[in-house]
Amino acid sequence: MEKFNIDGAIEGGFRRAKIRGNLRNFGNEILLLFSLSVGLFDASLTELLAIQEALFLFSGSIWSNTFSLLLECDCSLCVEWLCRPNVAPPIFKNIIDGCLNFSSGISWSIQFAVREANGTTDKLAKRGCVLDFVILGLSFIVALCYVL
Repeated sequence: MEKFNIDGAIEGGFRRAKIRGNLRNFGNEILLLFSLSVGLFDASLTELLAIQEALFLFSGSIWSNTFSLLLECDCSLCVEWLCRPNVAPPIFKNIIDGCLNFSSGISWSIQFAVREANGTTDKLAKRGCVLDFVILGLSFIVALCYVL
């Protein structure tokens, strides 16, 4: 099972938002990292966008046909909304539907993880990375996929 830790970070209220995540294998090796600016959003939407990006990247990866995915999120509301979409606020319906569409062809689950347990992802969020990036790495070989 591969584990994707995700996080969304904003600068208070409706301010500039970034989403970040790291995908690790069972040996705790980082397979993929992302950090992207997403605009001006609130905390819940930012977390949902991080989940959607993680599902999008994993579903298109070489690992999606071989491994199941465990998503760890530090927003308990987002976890509940993805597990029970009918209880989500209507304003988030499109983004939740997008998450479920990206995940339709893969084996996955989502669970709540306290912020401190998110380790690398939380450190990226606290540092406030300035560059947007997605990095795909295989063990010690790292290839830059794209820089926005």
